Amino acid sequence: MNHLLRATDVSITIFQGVEGLESLRNTWEDVVSGMHNRRFFHLWEWHHSYLKCLEPDPQSLLYFLFTKGKTPVAIFPLRVTKISLGGLQLKTLTFSSSQNHAQICDIICHRDALHLPLFQLLVQHLRNQGESWDVIHLPHLLEDACAITTIQQYPPSAFVLRPDGGCDFIDVTGTYEAYVLGLSKNLRRSLKRSKQYLKALPEVRITFAQDSPDLEDRLEAFMDVDASGWKGFQGTGTAIKLQPKLVFFYRELTRTFSVSGNVAINTLNIDGKCVAAQFCLLADDTVYMLKIGYDENYKRYAPGKHLLNLFIKQCMENPKVKSINFVTDTEWHADWRPKTIDKSELYIFNASLAGIIGFAFLKCHGVLLKNYLLHIKPRIPKRILEQDQLPNMSEFKLININRITTIHKDVLVGLKTYGFSGSVRHVVNRVNEIWHEWRLGIRTRGYVMYSPKDINKQFCSNYEPIDYMTFHRVMKNIKIRPGKDVFLDYGSGMGRAVVSAATYPFRKIIGVELLSELVTIAKDNIRKACTKLKCKEIQLIEAEATTYSPPGDITVFFLFNPFKGPILSSVLNNILISLIDSPRNIYLIYMPPAGCLYCILDDCKWLVRCRQFQSSGYLNQIVLIYKNNPESNDENMRRAPKSLGHDAVCDLVQIEKITKINDTW
Repeated sequence: MNHLLRATDVSITIFQGVEGLESLRNTWEDVVSGMHNRRFFHLWEWHHSYLKCLEPDPQSLLYFLFTKGKTPVAIFPLRVTKISLGGLQLKTLTFSSSQNHAQICDIICHRDALHLPLFQLLVQHLRNQGESWDVIHLPHLLEDACAITTIQQYPPSAFVLRPDGGCDFIDVTGTYEAYVLGLSKNLRRSLKRSKQYLKALPEVRITFAQDSPDLEDRLEAFMDVDASGWKGFQGTGTAIKLQPKLVFFYRELTRTFSVSGNVAINTLNIDGKCVAAQFCLLADDTVYMLKIGYDENYKRYAPGKHLLNLFIKQCMENPKVKSINFVTDTEWHADWRPKTIDKSELYIFNASLAGIIGFAFLKCHGVLLKNYLLHIKPRIPKRILEQDQLPNMSEFKLININRITTIHKDVLVGLKTYGFSGSVRHVVNRVNEIWHEWRLGIRTRGYVMYSPKDINKQFCSNYEPIDYMTFHRVMKNIKIRPGKDVFLDYGSGMGRAVVSAATYPFRKIIGVELLSELVTIAKDNIRKACTKLKCKEIQLIEAEATTYSPPGDITVFFLFNPFKGPILSSVLNNILISLIDSPRNIYLIYMPPAGCLYCILDDCKWLVRCRQFQSSGYLNQIVLIYKNNPESNDENMRRAPKSLGHDAVCDLVQIEKITKINDTW
């Protein structure tokens, strides 16, 4: 393809990192000025804010500048990383991680360059430079993206284009009255009731600020609202305000986009307090609603719905705005009667061995899955599914969800979700679980949900046991002193971790569980497995974790995501008090929620993370092993009061992002 570079008179120059991006600013703006359908993620300000605030390795960002003659025509912002495809690790060029915040991405391409074979030119350039790569992966592409337009005109020899969800938007070119009539009766009734409630209040103020000098103050109010609900400290902990890097990112976005008037922060205040807010970016004739939030203490007034309704009305009265883009396709959007743009992800494979295998896998995956569902699955003999019946469950505040499926269903789940390696891991873990349950003579499989009547459901996780492979790997990563160490499991459930720990030479094992029904099952499992256990001293305690004070001889604390928020903080507080009263060396094993990128234990100054690895049974979950910090046992800590505040235990303001896993399965 060398002739392409010569025939098209196109040259490619690579710029790297922050310095490269800053040197490209004027060129970037020239290319963007000649684009059709400019969106916020095409703008230089967006990429610079991300690179400055969020990118853990700025030098991994490469900016490929395409120049035709002496005129810049396109820029490809790509980063070097690795992705797993069917269990195969591929060296990849992909968009930056800003896609996690944008959810829609694209290359930057002048309208006059859409007829050029840009991807073929990029592939040839990489080969000429001797670069090692397997695939170019571009996710979250809208159907009118420059990358899609280019690929349709000049399709590469080995590429795959797959669906990747959708992007909802509201067309605001019509009249507000006609739009409202199309909404559901429930939503119209809710908006009417919200309006009546708010009218009865003495002071209600709604502002739509785009170029206001107090945008920074409004941003702070928006972040306060975002952290007040389920995203906040007492919920999932994903609020912007709880993540310093995100706070920096949104402040930088506000600062840079406000120069051109392309940022808007809308707020609804009641009695001087902000109770609902929206963070929006503007590009051409579209408003992009990146974040919304409302104070759940005021949910009776439906402030979020009321603010969105008024903003839609204002946009319909503004001839410069043609659409409000929600960026994602979340379920609640459906109430507002949006239209949807399809999104796709693009794979372009190199002629390397890994690239050829990856291309074959993606090409064959859909066909194989379709044939399995049509021809193989119907021929598999049906068998009676095992039932995880819990005694007298109908009398208690529990429901049992059957999670025991046939092996072929496990394979199907793995193939659909994680590819070939996922299906293998699924089956291996399932067989290992069955073997351990049979060897020990116990039954701990199942999934138990708390009913809505449970007082701590908001902060308690449903019961689901740790897989045996992961637990035994944890035990191999800590040094057990036979006859000396004591093991404590918070949220012991049916006793899987307790029984498994008893197969090691601990002096004593303690399980703490809130629900008496699960304690009864755990006691029965211990009785059945007692002849196969090395540790005979096992104690099961029915108590709330917050009220239980751990004894001073416990050296291994085990938490398999049993709770979060204030309950987790209180438990950490109790452990710290125990450590102050009886100084000793401890291990704390913690598995955060699946897919969690942050761990609040990293902010406990008295804990030091010494090990982490990926769970064998839960593909998006990691295992974190901590030791106590020796400096926490000094005289000042010993003089600390018996009742420590939350801030002394776990400050959620500074949370470290887990960027990589040291050891994979």
